[in-house]
Amino acid sequence: MPSEEGTIVSFDLLSQIKSILKNNPKGMSVTDISHKLKMNRNSVAKYLDILSISGQVEMRTFGPAKVYFLSQRVPLGAMLNHTAEYILVLDSGLRVIQINDRFLEFLHEDRDFFLGRTLEETAMPIVSEQIILDKILETFTKKEVKLEVQYTQADGDLFFRVKLISTVFDDGTPGVTIILEEVTSQKRAEIALKESEQRFREVVEVSPYPISIIDPQGMYLYINSRFTEVFGYTKEEITCGRDWFNAAYPDETYRKQVIHAWITDIEQAGERPVSPRLFRVTTRSGEVKEVIFRTVRLSDQNHYITYEDISERRRVEEALAEQKRVDEVVFNSMQRLQRFREIPERSLDLLFGLDPEGRITQVSPSFERITSFSAAEVRGRPLSDQIRDAEIPLSSEFFRLMHAGEEIEGIELQLIRKDGSVVPVMINLVPVMSGTTVIGIQGKLLWV
Repeated sequence: MPSEEGTIVSFDLLSQIKSILKNNPKGMSVTDISHKLKMNRNSVAKYLDILSISGQVEMRTFGPAKVYFLSQRVPLGAMLNHTAEYILVLDSGLRVIQINDRFLEFLHEDRDFFLGRTLEETAMPIVSEQIILDKILETFTKKEVKLEVQYTQADGDLFFRVKLISTVFDDGTPGVTIILEEVTSQKRAEIALKESEQRFREVVEVSPYPISIIDPQGMYLYINSRFTEVFGYTKEEITCGRDWFNAAYPDETYRKQVIHAWITDIEQAGERPVSPRLFRVTTRSGEVKEVIFRTVRLSDQNHYITYEDISERRRVEEALAEQKRVDEVVFNSMQRLQRFREIPERSLDLLFGLDPEGRITQVSPSFERITSFSAAEVRGRPLSDQIRDAEIPLSSEFFRLMHAGEEIEGIELQLIRKDGSVVPVMINLVPVMSGTTVIGIQGKLLWV
């Protein structure tokens, strides 16, 4: 047995100290143990340090006193073989000291193939990767090192969360314990989620409609580039609902109406589209747009909103409606003229049409037959050219009345024939209106 002051560790003394502590479960101080062993306190303290480092003894402080207890330890082998992780224990030379059954199943090898051999000799998958070998060396100077690794094999990549723990054996020599937790399913789910999020962002970025995502507290989580193009507001300017309402609805009364409608819709919404709403939105440039809002509450309680700007469509629809109305007026006017054309030529009534300035646009066949003027000869000429000057009442006051929408009836005139002779007639005129505007005049000349 070596001397008490020698530098060689006595395993017999280590066993005696553990035996003494086992028989004294309430703990003992260094002085108590030194009296039992009849050794000086410094030597006992050194042996206690070795036992403490190796995890066989625990020290607790009670005031100024340090009291040592025997550690309650679970057999390492039993623990290693009842865990889902892959566990490997190496000594300072990177030789395999222990490997659990779970890891052996993955490696498809017997325990004897690995025990006592170095990682280099066994070429053990995963842990022989250079990134882990570098971290093992760090572990000898650190208590614990963590990292994640990807292991490629024929049927797909595997992912592991690796923990390297500094270890001290019973004899005080250092080692390292490697714990591999397979997280392939979790990692694949994370990758799939990232890919899904990327696809979603691509879809909403190319959307022709502005889109935003708002959390339940009204904070804007996302707006696409189309949102900024249409409304002019950026993500930095619109961070929450208050920013949007103040900017998009500057009129306080209208803003209150919009907020009330929004709150009502959100309270009634489930995971289904809210009924579309039409609001007037003021853009950053001050332009007012008519926008249809469509809101969906997502499963995470966030709100997905699309905005359809229908301002241009409304303008086109209104223009088309106005064009249709004018076309109907013109069509009706032409229908009347057509009916005039269909009056038998034996009729003595002369039918004609004028533009708002009193120029002839159309005459009936009876007009041509009686005056000998063809339609081509009189078209575009003022009606006054066909009336005897001395008898003409077609003054500016006359057309002022026509433009006011009044009808003229029973005025006697003398119609000039092509040979210079005249025919006594009575004239009736009716203005053709489009709203409040005269777009033409229909007339009839009756024999008197």
